Amino acid sequence: MKKIITASLIALCICAGAYVAHAQSPRILLDGTVREAPVGSAQDIRILLDAGGVSINAFTLAIHVPDELEVEAIRDGSSIVGVWLEKEFDDRNNVIRLEGIMPGGFAGTTIPNSMIVQPGLLAVLQIRAKQEGVWHITASQGRAYVHNGSGSEVGISDVSYELITSGSGENSTDAQDVTDTAAPEPFQIFIARTDGEFGGKYVASFSAKDRDSGIKRYEARQTIRTAIIPIPAPWREAASPMTLAYQWLPSIIEIKAIDFSGNERTEAMQHPQRDLRWYEYVDILIVLLVVVAAGGILRKKVL
Repeated sequence: MKKIITASLIALCICAGAYVAHAQSPRILLDGTVREAPVGSAQDIRILLDAGGVSINAFTLAIHVPDELEVEAIRDGSSIVGVWLEKEFDDRNNVIRLEGIMPGGFAGTTIPNSMIVQPGLLAVLQIRAKQEGVWHITASQGRAYVHNGSGSEVGISDVSYELITSGSGENSTDAQDVTDTAAPEPFQIFIARTDGEFGGKYVASFSAKDRDSGIKRYEARQTIRTAIIPIPAPWREAASPMTLAYQWLPSIIEIKAIDFSGNERTEAMQHPQRDLRWYEYVDILIVLLVVVAAGGILRKKVL
């Protein structure tokens, strides 16, 4: 009898250990509205993170998309990601690379008045099939970093989503129709000098959030700051982190966040964080010299 009890306890411990190991394994879920769709119709595929019972601080992931599927948008509205380090589609290799940080960690979304914990939304991939066939969208190379003070690295298993397309549906869609008239949320610009790949240069870091349609792109400009006549620069598409064009000249850095509905929010920051020095008042000196010269010319004419 004692041997039976001992064997049962060992089996129970093994099962419990297996359960704990499973519970502590984060995983990626690919969730689509349909499995079969007409050719030409837009489809939404949600990319979800199941934390597996641990608190995840950061992640990195690659989504491989067949060439026969067109990537129309990567929306991050309502995403659990606080800071995106990378959210780009490499159209040459048909790979979406995602890398982000969840400040404070993410362990799951709890349903109110229950003990049920749900996965969190990373992003929504909107695709459109170009032709008939069976296509597999695969999430791979996933790594998660635990929010435990040391950033322990945990692997994420590959997962695939199958989409079957047939017929024609040029005017149909199962993609979410997002009505968004609100600007992206206020955000901050951080300027710092760092060694490594930036070689000690000043760089600007920024990340905006948009709860509806998501951030589509950023634009930036750096206006040289003088006492009277600012020297503006044209807006250019940008990505964070961004090396400043003028490393030492006093300037205003402006970052414009644009969502998928065309709504915009612009934030600005001074660089460097100080008042102008006397030798930086060049425009004032020029104006004074012009005034003095003009006055001298007029005086000579009068005399």
